[in-house]
Amino acid sequence: MVELQRTISPVDGTLLVERPLATDGELDAALDAAVAAFRSWRGLSLGERTRRVGAFVQAVMAGAEDAARELTLQMGRPARDAPGELAGFAERAGTMSRLAEAALRPRDPGPKEGFRRAIVHE
Repeated sequence: MVELQRTISPVDGTLLVERPLATDGELDAALDAAVAAFRSWRGLSLGERTRRVGAFVQAVMAGAEDAARELTLQMGRPARDAPGELAGFAERAGTMSRLAEAALRPRDPGPKEGFRRAIVHE
């Protein structure tokens, strides 16, 4: 028998979705895909990564009404608070993207005799 994952709404106890649980092989494949995606991601320039993050934020915000409804149904987030949570997500993502270049810049912690020192963010 296939095991199922069920999402029950804390709002009213209704079944929102039911899906088969992933098999061990499917989980291994997903982890392998995540490792490959990370390797590909780190090969992109910071500018390209921030552009892609920005496109993702725009896509989420384009569906903000649906996302807000899902937050309410799946997490029990009060409907009146869901739009603010999404706006906060967009604001934080924008701020982190703007700060990324300065925050990730290599640092020179200063000289120390006999050593070459640097702080490099990867």
